[in-house]
Amino acid sequence: MDQQNLSLTLRKNATTNCTVSTAEWSAMQVPPIVQGSLIISAQLLNLLFFAQWSNKEPYVLYHISLAASSLLAGATIAASVVLRYQPLTTLTLYLVRLLVMGLYFYANCSALIGTLFISVDRWISVEFPVRYRSAISRRKVLWVICGPIWLSSLVIVASGVARYWTNMVVLPCSGQKIFTVSGPAFAVWEYAKGPFVLPLLFLTQLR
Repeated sequence: MDQQNLSLTLRKNATTNCTVSTAEWSAMQVPPIVQGSLIISAQLLNLLFFAQWSNKEPYVLYHISLAASSLLAGATIAASVVLRYQPLTTLTLYLVRLLVMGLYFYANCSALIGTLFISVDRWISVEFPVRYRSAISRRKVLWVICGPIWLSSLVIVASGVARYWTNMVVLPCSGQKIFTVSGPAFAVWEYAKGPFVLPLLFLTQLR
C-alpha cells in the first residue's frame, strides 16, 4: 500500500471510533485560527504601511519581501483549518500536501533566508557605510530577493516536497501532518530548508 492510500485508509478507519473532547478540539483548532488571523492581519498592515511610505530606501524591499513570506505562511495556516473539515479524499490530500505543507515550508524558508539578508545588509551598512551607499540600489536588492531568497527557497523546498510527496501523511483524528520517512537525506533536506540559516544569522548579529 502506498503512502497516499495509507493516509486515506487511516482516516477512513478512524472516522467511526475517533472521539475528540471539546478541550482537544479547541487545542487543535483555536491556535491555528488565532495564529493565522494574527499573521495575516499584521502582515497586511505592514504591506499597507510600506505602500504608503514615500521615497523608500532600497533595503526596505527586503522587509516587504519578508512581509510577503509571512503573509503566505499565514494563508497556509488558514487553509489548514478549512481543509481539516473536508473529507480526506485524494483531492483534499493533494491540497493539504501542496497548500498546507509545501507552501508553508516555502514561506518559512524564504522568510528565514530573507531575514539573513536583512541582517547582512544592515551589518554592511554599519561597517562600510560609504561603500554601501554608493553600491546599493533597488535593482540589486530586487535581484537578491528574486534569486537568492525566493528562487533558492523554491529549489530547496520543491526538491524535498517532490522527493517525499507520498511520505506526507495526515494522521487520523488529530489531522496532524507528518512525514513517514527518516534517514540522512531527509535530515539534510530538513536542515537545508531553514535551520541552516540560524547559525549564520547569529554570526551576523555578533557585529
